[in-house]
Amino acid sequence: MTIKQSIVRHIISLGDVSLKCAELSVEDYKTHRKHEYRLPVDYTQEQIDKFMDELDYTIKDHFYMQIRGTLWFTDSSFSIYMDGWVHNHAPEIPKYLHK
Repeated sequence: MTIKQSIVRHIISLGDVSLKCAELSVEDYKTHRKHEYRLPVDYTQEQIDKFMDELDYTIKDHFYMQIRGTLWFTDSSFSIYMDGWVHNHAPEIPKYLHK
């Protein structure tokens, strides 16, 4: 399954929500390259088409590649990627906020 397909399936599974904006990164630990993808608030059709086209590939080696990202929706909910999309999951509290 491509990254694009996983996003589309996740949004469909949520029902009546619309994507407001998004930010994803795919890091390759073998080549030390990080690819970042952003979809701004109030995006155009051309922007979402380009965003989705850029994510239309499959991660072949999950051991060396990591996806991170957040999808924000128009109903004020969000989803983050944690080995799959998790809806409304609160981010981990940073260590520096702990005593």
